[in-house]
Amino acid sequence: MSTRPAATLGAARTAVIVVDLVHGFVDEGPLASPRIAALVPTVARGLEDFASAGGRWLCLVEDAHPGDSPEFAAFPPHCLADTRASRTVGAVAAAARRPGLDTTWIRKATLTPRDAGLLDWARAACEALGPDRAIVVAGDATDLCLYQTAMALRLWANQPSVARSLGALRVVVGLDGAETFDLPVRTVGAAGALPHDGDLHHALFAHHLALNAVEVVAHVGWS
Repeated sequence: MSTRPAATLGAARTAVIVVDLVHGFVDEGPLASPRIAALVPTVARGLEDFASAGGRWLCLVEDAHPGDSPEFAAFPPHCLADTRASRTVGAVAAAARRPGLDTTWIRKATLTPRDAGLLDWARAACEALGPDRAIVVAGDATDLCLYQTAMALRLWANQPSVARSLGALRVVVGLDGAETFDLPVRTVGAAGALPHDGDLHHALFAHHLALNAVEVVAHVGWS
């Protein structure tokens, strides 16, 4: 993990997705985590730099569950639709409104945004960005929603019909913009979920992304 290189991408040829930096994972509810909260200033600053370098394509993905979500069999109720918990935190939302950015908001009722409009947005972005295009995925959690988002893009782009019609697509994850929560055994009863070692899952799923040709780098900079 400590030896991953940094990457510098052309902002005008890159799209960015920020996954689930919502209040329900940052500062309220049973799955809020200080590890996720620590991502907020880094991701917000990265979006500001992206805009300043001429970036345009941005997508903010938000967890937004109905009250009867089947997902609550695995996780305690969280990020209910139409509540503050399902909204992107202020610093990231403010950065997403920077002049020059064309921001799309996707609200998803499950772990993955694949069926909530992600691939339609990705196709439009790829068609607009031209050759040597890339999509950078940031946010949380490395092993859950971020993983599902990055893998949905990678597997979609791997389809021969997509590759023939759109050309190659780089999917990139910067480790300084990704994190997951930690849930020790001693606290698991109160949370109503299985234990979750944050360091282990962050490293393991970053490795699995790299195994699937997602470019896992230390940091993404812009030119």
